[in-house]
Amino acid sequence: MSNDPLLTYLALQLRLRAARLRGAKGDAGAVSIEAAVLIGFLVAMALGLGAFLLNKLTEKEGQIK
Repeated sequence: MSNDPLLTYLALQLRLRAARLRGAKGDAGAVSIEAAVLIGFLVAMALGLGAFLLNKLTEKEGQIK
């Protein structure tokens, strides 16, 4: 490694930041998982509603003919 003070400082900062990230504990990904589950549930509900409405419209179409 070179003896340049700027490069030494940047390397030290990079090592400190990496150490903080490695030591970080928590549930930062939990929000993403909860959002994915909620979105999946809403998509499933929308698909169910669409299927229900399609079925009802098909029934009415059969009655009209």
